[in-house]
Amino acid sequence: MNNLASGLMLRAKYEQAFRWVEECLNITSKYRIEKKVSVFLDTYGCLLVSRGEVREGAEALKQALERSLMYGFDNETVCPPRCHLGSTARRTGEFDKALTEHSESLRVAKKLGEKYDEVVATVNIGADLLRVGNTEAAENYFAQGQDMSEKHVFLYPQTHVLFHRAWAAFMAKDEISTIDFITNALTNAKKYQHHHFIIQEGKISLPLFTIALQNEIEPEYVCWILKKIGEESLIAIEPVLNHQSPNIRRKIATLLRNLDSIGSLTLLRRMRYDKDETVKKMVKEYLAQLRKNVKSASDLLTSREIDVLRYVAKGETNLQIANKLFISERTVKTHVAKVFRKLGFTNRIEAAVFYHNLDKTKKSTTFND
Repeated sequence: MNNLASGLMLRAKYEQAFRWVEECLNITSKYRIEKKVSVFLDTYGCLLVSRGEVREGAEALKQALERSLMYGFDNETVCPPRCHLGSTARRTGEFDKALTEHSESLRVAKKLGEKYDEVVATVNIGADLLRVGNTEAAENYFAQGQDMSEKHVFLYPQTHVLFHRAWAAFMAKDEISTIDFITNALTNAKKYQHHHFIIQEGKISLPLFTIALQNEIEPEYVCWILKKIGEESLIAIEPVLNHQSPNIRRKIATLLRNLDSIGSLTLLRRMRYDKDETVKKMVKEYLAQLRKNVKSASDLLTSREIDVLRYVAKGETNLQIANKLFISERTVKTHVAKVFRKLGFTNRIEAAVFYHNLDKTKKSTTFND
């Protein structure tokens, strides 16, 4: 069951994986199979990290490691949690800690003669060194990792190497190499379903996805990965809102709709004047859908903007609103423009419809006369 959970996790089927690993933990608790608990805790910790519960995930990984050490060096239970602790530390910016964990994982893997874990640790050390700016040393580890991966046909570490080398090329401003490496990394990840790694490492390497979209590299897969990453992915999406390809813009619009967040609503409204009629129509529909999902106007607007929207919805002119709120007409115009930008309105009728469609329970008390 744990192998099934691990396989599902690698394919980013996190909810299904959670159910299986929790069942594993329940069984081991019931029958007191102590030695196996560390294996299941390792998977459980990785899954917690995958959904953003980093502190809880790291704690589970630490417990997995502690339990493993209680039973002596056993590669199945010692190397993985230590390596996963290192990767978690790197993704949260604790590079020295990451390097320590991965170096120890490499030492143990060599001692036990476990080539796969040796390769994974080697590549991870390269990634850690790269993040602290030691590019030359990082490249040496990447070269070793790639040679070993190819020799033993370890596909997962090969994806690791390619992705990290793409980041190294990006940092070196080597556009051609960046495109080459990220193309191969994404092709591998998609083919062999290395989704979990791409999602987790991608969170700290978002510009690589921007480059992929700009160059139309696996756009459907990239959009799927960005959806899995969630709100953080907006940084990668923003630079491609005006991509020259209508097909890419359609995919971006759909992605923003699927993200269904305040930030995605803000970016989507910037696409409402797209020169392609199909894209423009999609954006208009998606904006309407996202507005319906707004829980409260106060999530998007300031209290003053809410006041202005209330009067716009009543059909008041800017001058009338200015008189009622004791502010200048120019200030009202500025507030109206901000409301329109935030919600993607193109006219006052759309603003009025939005206001009147809000459930009474959703409206801020500021809306009331």
